[in-house]
Amino acid sequence: MSHRVSIIKNTAWLFTAEVISMILLSIGGLLLVRLWGNAVYGIYGFAVSFVSLFGFLIDFGLPTLLINQLSQRRDEIQHFIKNYTVFKVVLAIAAFSLITLVIGLTDKPTDVKVIVLFMACNVVIGSFITFYYSVFRAFEQMKFEATFKMIFNALSLVLIIAVLIGHWQLRSYVIASVVLTILNLAVLL
Repeated sequence: MSHRVSIIKNTAWLFTAEVISMILLSIGGLLLVRLWGNAVYGIYGFAVSFVSLFGFLIDFGLPTLLINQLSQRRDEIQHFIKNYTVFKVVLAIAAFSLITLVIGLTDKPTDVKVIVLFMACNVVIGSFITFYYSVFRAFEQMKFEATFKMIFNALSLVLIIAVLIGHWQLRSYVIASVVLTILNLAVLL
């Protein structure tokens, strides 16, 4: 397969996955707003925004660096994965610790702090998924990343529908999201 065809196929895979993911997540977000209302969804939005402030520390540009290094030296994949994983764990612990410290210093209610901590777990675990997607990108196998992403977002929508049917509270949804993210990482590994 020519390089041009490979680029077109990989771009098409990623574009399709992004469009489907955006549609699924938009539907899910609308359903959650309708179920929980402004106050509870506002807490969810606060937790997402708060944890996002620390996103740079969780990611630190490692996926891009890994893609660059692996695409140049594919024969050293085990070496790179091991070293980057160790560094990623250190960053994840640092980010989670900082989030815990900062949210602990706020005057938010305990329930909100717990939601933020579960959301931080979700984002930290999700960053490992993004990290391992880099391996697919380095080997120009975006169809695997796209497939995993679409399946994960479809399962997220199923989770949201379960929330609607079961009238789950925010904490239950966030815990279930963490479990779903852990399962996604486990399948990816």
